[in-house]
Amino acid sequence: MVIAEPMTATVIRVLRPDTLLIRTMVPQVQSALSMYGVLMGTKDHLDACKSAIVDWVELHQDHGRLELLTCDWLRDSCGRVLIDLLDLQSKESLVDYLIEHQFCALDGGHVTDAVRDMLLAQEPEDE
Repeated sequence: MVIAEPMTATVIRVLRPDTLLIRTMVPQVQSALSMYGVLMGTKDHLDACKSAIVDWVELHQDHGRLELLTCDWLRDSCGRVLIDLLDLQSKESLVDYLIEHQFCALDGGHVTDAVRDMLLAQEPEDE
């Protein structure tokens, strides 16, 4: 039995208080994938949230890598993947840190909204 390693990501840039550009390796094709991610389960971000993310990433990254968590690769209405980042050693969460220090608020309906947007975006079937 093969035990899968956690998927890791590198933060390339913090674009907005809730949006990050990240890069992760895709082992199946042995290639890097860059994508935009939005912090899962958060809303009402302060402007200071952007610098708080940068500070947290610099403190918790392990040679530039953080553990990447997604919710079944769901995307929001802008096409950004819903993500959270964890410290590889301590498993501390970026989202938990931001909410705990009041840089943003908890959005319990974020995943539900993403699923709703995905269902509404489907094209009608031809008859």
